[in-house]
Amino acid sequence: MRRFVARLVTRALATSFVLLLFTRAHAQPRGLDELTDAHATAARATALVLRPNPRRTAVENSGTGWVTALAGIKVVITNRHVVSHASVVLLQFHDGQAMAGDVLHVSSAIDMAVILPREPPNAPALRFPPGGNPLRGERVVLCGHPLGFLRWVTTEGVVAGVASDLPMQGENPCGDGQSCVLLDAEAERGVSGGPVVDRAGYVIGMVWGVIPGTSLTLAIHTDVLARELMLVQSRVEEALARRRPPTEPTARP
Repeated sequence: MRRFVARLVTRALATSFVLLLFTRAHAQPRGLDELTDAHATAARATALVLRPNPRRTAVENSGTGWVTALAGIKVVITNRHVVSHASVVLLQFHDGQAMAGDVLHVSSAIDMAVILPREPPNAPALRFPPGGNPLRGERVVLCGHPLGFLRWVTTEGVVAGVASDLPMQGENPCGDGQSCVLLDAEAERGVSGGPVVDRAGYVIGMVWGVIPGTSLTLAIHTDVLARELMLVQSRVEEALARRRPPTEPTARP
């Protein structure tokens, strides 16, 4: 595992350097579009999630995640199918920071997993909206790593509606009776687990994938994610407390 992490950290730093040069060379003036800031916010908060390949080939399995905060502690949220059965993954962020992360929670109710980074990420934590459903026709930004080799790609889509209990070949990624956000947007393989961000910078959903037989992308509603995260908060605090070194007893005078 140490060799795996070291190899990927080296690759991550090299990739991020190229991305940084590309971003600066193609910088756009502010105010061009109402979603300009949302693109930047989504990219900065998005993580690349890499898990070891059990076949020990040169290719690692990758997906997308994003940063939010639980009781002030930054965690990475992604899809359950992105982490699969891994207990430790490598996280890489837009600024080049890379570290291992412990898969702390894998939901049995929805397609969601929670990763606790082994050091605090520099990436900003996305906030959840005050409540309610996204507006039909609202433009949003998706961020992810499509096709397994493109990095921090942001695209735009339109909210097409909200639905529940969708028949998805025997599974419902949003949970029974829970809400899914339908997006008129393209989400290639590798974008699963990525954030869906509105123009105010709120995360309104997490990408699951394309609904088979349609051009629609399915995202898990943040209300659903928030309810699941409430069950995990105490576990995050306990896990972080276990990492801290024990306090030395104060010597008596």
